[in-house]
Amino acid sequence: MQGLEVGVRVYAENVRTGARAVTLNSHLVLVAVDGDGKPRPVADKIVPKDGQEAAIVEAARQRREQRLQRLASRVARKAEQVSDVATEQGDLRWRFESARAVLPEDALFGSMMFAGKLLRDIDEAGGILSMRYCRGFVMTACVDALDFYAPIATHEVVTFKGGLNHVGTSSLEIGVKVLAEVPWTG
Repeated sequence: MQGLEVGVRVYAENVRTGARAVTLNSHLVLVAVDGDGKPRPVADKIVPKDGQEAAIVEAARQRREQRLQRLASRVARKAEQVSDVATEQGDLRWRFESARAVLPEDALFGSMMFAGKLLRDIDEAGGILSMRYCRGFVMTACVDALDFYAPIATHEVVTFKGGLNHVGTSSLEIGVKVLAEVPWTG
């Protein structure tokens, strides 16, 4: 899968002092799609102007290789259940499941769900499970990987299955699996 990688850096600014601090660094990979949501080629390529840009392009190439390795096993990953040690021991409190319809306002263009809205829903599912476990407020500190396998249409139902994977001294890892379903066919 070819993709366009976009580096994003977010700053918070104190409006009284004008001081700015980096609050997030991320790399987003976007895929050009046709009207049916199938990947399509992108004609223009990046040609680095100098050594600094060449280093950025090389780092992006390495991240792409890592993504391709992850996605190579996507058939197996689709079948994976969310890892949840507590659930394996029969403790249902450390699982979370919810479902909702994908509505037209969830689409960016046309009838495909905007990935940003899906990310918000995933974060919310993980946050609810985390708050239950911690008995208090939590904040997302990191998203290790978010691999999309297929577009989600506005007429589908999405189910979020979350499980507690690991508990550290002040942080937790939650796995969230998203399933899309055409309700009238199952």
